[in-house]
Order: sequence, then C-alpha cells, then structure tokens
Amino acid sequence: MRHGRPHRLAVATHVYSAGLVYSVLSGIEGPLVIRAKLRKSGNSYIVTVPREEVQRLELQAGQLVAVEVHPLDVRPALTPDLRAVFEASWKRNEAGYRYLAGR
Repeated sequence: MRHGRPHRLAVATHVYSAGLVYSVLSGIEGPLVIRAKLRKSGNSYIVTVPREEVQRLELQAGQLVAVEVHPLDVRPALTPDLRAVFEASWKRNEAGYRYLAGR
C-alpha cells in the first residue's frame, strides 16, 4: 500500500508524439507515471505531457496541474529463467565478455 491506497497494477504504453517517445504507466485508476526526458529551454527545464493524456484528462492550456518530479533510474529486470541463462553464460564466457567490454 502506498499513501493509504492499494497497489495498482501498471501497464506500460509507449506514446509517440512530436518526435518524442513517452512511456505512460497506467493502471486501473488511470495513469500512474509519465516517463519523459527533462529538456532545457532558456533558463527553464521542460517535461511535456503527451497530447493523448491531456485529452484523456480533458485538460486545457493555462490550467493549473499538479506535477511530482523524481529522478528515474531505469534498469532492465531479468526473469528468473533469463537470469539463470545469463549466469551460466557469464560463468562460461566471462573473459570474453570482459574483453569485448574493453574494446
């Protein structure tokens, strides 16, 4: 539970808009997180909201919205089966992998 609410299942949807790619994580109650790149514009920084989310929430230009900003560290998660295959491969080929990493 987080903030008194039950955990919500998240599903990632990739949205392509104006040459940018957004990942919108959504669940039963709607979007949980919009993952986007922080961009610099003059002396400010910008995180854009995909048009589809603005339309879905019926937002208007100039309307005040709440935004929570947190750094995001994206790391791939391996399934137990894939991790076992990786570990076996690493054990057999560690020297080769380290050689290739140094090139």
